[in-house]
Amino acid sequence: MSDFVFQSTFQNVNFKKACKALRKRRGRASGFLDGWGGFILGALAIGVAAGLVSGGIGGELGNTLAYVIIFGGLMGLLTWYGRRGQKAMLEAPIRSGITHIRLSPEGYALEHPGHTSLTRWSHVPGVIATPQALLILHSDYEYYPIEAAAFRDAEEMQKVAAQIQDWIAATGPADPETAA
Repeated sequence: MSDFVFQSTFQNVNFKKACKALRKRRGRASGFLDGWGGFILGALAIGVAAGLVSGGIGGELGNTLAYVIIFGGLMGLLTWYGRRGQKAMLEAPIRSGITHIRLSPEGYALEHPGHTSLTRWSHVPGVIATPQALLILHSDYEYYPIEAAAFRDAEEMQKVAAQIQDWIAATGPADPETAA
């Protein structure tokens, strides 16, 4: 099998849709409970509900409103902080510009003005073909995308994804003790 060679950028890959594909692969219908975000928001919601109930019963509406405003502000701050972090990650210099990608039986090689790397298939748990990108997985939460525009059509993307799956299956899982 010959190598596949592509050029791609991060800018044309929708981060939210890629994360949705990862959640689907993990078998979850919703990403609400992923990580600490769901736990924190759930705790805040319970706190707000308890504040409303206790304020309504005790008659101290001013305290209840202050409680709701404080927790609403905290939720807004957490949301803003998360979006700010995602934006910073997506705009990092290592993700700007064109990356040359070579897929071969050995693994996938990346050449970018800021870095060069080779990742062997033994360290790749899978691949997901989506309408907007081919996602080469590093874990259940990390991926390297090749934008859909790098492929002639969806059929070529599916063919490449199937070949990657074959290469992954042929290598077996990575052993961190013996991996070089």
